Amino acid sequence: MKTWKIAIVAATACALGTGGTLLLRNRCAPLDESARAKLINFVRKRYGVPAETALQVSVTSLAGSACYRKLEFRSEGAARPFRVSLFATPDLRYLAPQLLDSAGDSSGAPAGGRRDLPKVADGDHPSAGPADARVTITVFSDFECPYCARFASMMRKEVLPEAGGHARLVFRQFPLPMHPWARAAAEASLCAYRQKNDYFWSFHDFFFDHQGELTPGVLKSRIEDHARTLPGLDRGKFDACLSAPETKAAIEQEIAYGNQNGIHATPTAFVNGTEAHVRDAPQMLALVREIDKNPAALVPLAPARARNRRPPVHEVAGVAKGDLPSFGPPHAQVTITVFSDFECPYCAKFADTMRTVVLPGAGENARVVFRYFPLSIHPWAREAAEIAACAYMQKADYFRDFHDFFFSHQKDLTAANLRQQVVGHARGIDGLDRSKFQACLDNHSATAIVDRDVAFGNSNGIQATPTVFLNGRETEIVAPEQLLTLVRELSVGDVAATRLRPSAPGTGR
Repeated sequence: MKTWKIAIVAATACALGTGGTLLLRNRCAPLDESARAKLINFVRKRYGVPAETALQVSVTSLAGSACYRKLEFRSEGAARPFRVSLFATPDLRYLAPQLLDSAGDSSGAPAGGRRDLPKVADGDHPSAGPADARVTITVFSDFECPYCARFASMMRKEVLPEAGGHARLVFRQFPLPMHPWARAAAEASLCAYRQKNDYFWSFHDFFFDHQGELTPGVLKSRIEDHARTLPGLDRGKFDACLSAPETKAAIEQEIAYGNQNGIHATPTAFVNGTEAHVRDAPQMLALVREIDKNPAALVPLAPARARNRRPPVHEVAGVAKGDLPSFGPPHAQVTITVFSDFECPYCAKFADTMRTVVLPGAGENARVVFRYFPLSIHPWAREAAEIAACAYMQKADYFRDFHDFFFSHQKDLTAANLRQQVVGHARGIDGLDRSKFQACLDNHSATAIVDRDVAFGNSNGIQATPTVFLNGRETEIVAPEQLLTLVRELSVGDVAATRLRPSAPGTGR
């Protein structure tokens, strides 16, 4: 009861304006030029929109009389168009991707993190597998997303071959604004598809297989090189399609469809029109086979039964034990352990959440323990992990310095320039013995440390980053304020731990 009381008081406080006047009385904060500039600046930083790209914001709808406005941010005349819709609180302080009306009919709202889109596979979209298969798996994907690459490999190399013609895969374009070359890749794959379905899948596999090598600077030439390898592709039509405004508009329509239906991350997968959170190929294959035998078993994915059934909590004994880098007081009541990768953009976001929201808000009640889990898809992540470990061998503060450096400069670092950037950064760290540090790097003295964490993660089912544990229990990565609430409840011995649920590695969320 304590938790509910706090939540109700907080919700009431948010509905009050100066002197206790309810904001429901049309006391909305004005969306004037100053407010527009502040919102645009936030969105630009949040989504990595280049400074030279002009952004505009407009109100597209108002939620009744509650002053919750739906804002559309979009670029005008940019080479790489940007658009995102977000809901703003009445005071314009908070932005959220979705607004749920608790007074309305909740039967069609997402339950347990799932949603139904019966027509998600309808229309002219690239597909692999028999058109009459009883199971259709639709994925919203981004060619620059590492988790999408893993999902694509799982589907193309394991699920579809093992399904034996009983499943097909439908691809829907959803390039994320934070990925510099994802939209251009989407346009190229669409132009290939317009000539032949097989050409699309050739580009699909090319982009994912070479993801670590591609950059905005080389993408055009690499697309041209790959196009030359496709027998029968009409290069004239392909090049004309790439420059046609209709191509950009088609990708915009795909993004708009996703936004309108609550898609905010990639990959997001639907099985016969119902969102499915699947961790690996065996789980997907089991789902496919179950539906193939009895289509009614997933109409719509047994909503009441399957959605309300909570997956078992994943507990890992000793996940925070040992000589591990950490932030916060060592005797804090709540320990947040994260398996992380310095090249993973979602890890960078999680690290920022810890640094700016959770640890300051938790005070002395929480600490973060870091475990190295560099993914093989990231070219410089492994070396960065060993560099951070070498720094930690001298002093914990030196690890934290490199931790912040890697995440804050993630977009600037490459496998080719990493050592040079690290040497330059090391010169600015007071007290660091650079000779010892260099010897540690040259002798690979930290290799065993990174190997230890990777082996521990593999043996305990860790498959993606960031994977997070609270006091030894794996949990979903939720909004910063929700995570802080969980930490506060755990620190006072509340039963909040029973609400922790396993995260879904590979979702990119």
